[in-house]
Amino acid sequence: MKRVTGKLSEVFCNAGKLSGFSINTKEGIIAVDVPDPLHVLIRNGPTEFYCGHMRETSVIADYAVVERAGVKRKLLRGMSF
Repeated sequence: MKRVTGKLSEVFCNAGKLSGFSINTKEGIIAVDVPDPLHVLIRNGPTEFYCGHMRETSVIADYAVVERAGVKRKLLRGMSF
């Protein structure tokens, strides 16, 4: 598990469903995937998200780095607003 602090700036969607987020950090922009929103703990956040760019909001994100077939993904596990 890894933790990052930054500004949530974009909500990614696939076929109208939440699929990930873009977070601006001191180290640069990272993208975290959300394969199943029911397995992500959101603390003090909005009740729903809208696809696309958003007003930057401070967050702390916890994610797991998973490698399959040589491809690394960052899977969001929790996010605090």
